[in-house]
Amino acid sequence: MNYGIIASTSRNVQAGYDTINSEHHYTIPGSFSSAATGSNSNFRLSSNIDVPGRWAFRTDHGSRGCTFNGEPVQLGDSFWSDSTCAQKCTCTTTGLQCSNQPCSFSQVCMPDSFQFSCQTVQRQTCTVSGDPHYYTFDNKVFSFQGTCTYVLSEQCQNELPYFRVEAKNEHLGSTRVSWTGLVKVFVYNETIELVKRTTGKAKVNGNFVATPFSLNQDRVQSISQACQ
Repeated sequence: MNYGIIASTSRNVQAGYDTINSEHHYTIPGSFSSAATGSNSNFRLSSNIDVPGRWAFRTDHGSRGCTFNGEPVQLGDSFWSDSTCAQKCTCTTTGLQCSNQPCSFSQVCMPDSFQFSCQTVQRQTCTVSGDPHYYTFDNKVFSFQGTCTYVLSEQCQNELPYFRVEAKNEHLGSTRVSWTGLVKVFVYNETIELVKRTTGKAKVNGNFVATPFSLNQDRVQSISQACQ
């Protein structure tokens, strides 16, 4: 297989080969990720025979492969060994090689055809601004003028780790009822506060930390600036 420049696409792209009942198969690294397409595609820049963009496979008989918990694993296949996706294992010519490689901040550990895998979660953005207004994930506008604490986003199903995003208004007198003064995020047992008029830092578990920063093995990543 020879790969040149591949047009970028948001669709899931996979490359490799498969056989009847998937008895023998191989998936080229980078499949189903942003590295699959575009000018920097892993298919184009990498190789299994030291010729960038060229992938060669012997298909007249299957590879010996590996075993995990008594189950066969094909040569080149990777998987995460348990439901926490803390350790990634790959079947190599020298046997099964495992190392600590948890899911990234934009992924979640999910059951797969064999064991578990890190699957990318689609990102969405909600914005709190103005007097104040809340722009929801479907671009609807919701106004909250009181001085209470409001829940902006919260886990409603079990596909994601528990999280909760709150915003609290501050009272500005009779002419203006309120303005967003604090945004608080609860996730992975961490409490992150974005405080108004605090630029370049956020409060993490009660202590101010300079931005940008990451928590929980990069599962939480801050923006470069906090509330202004």
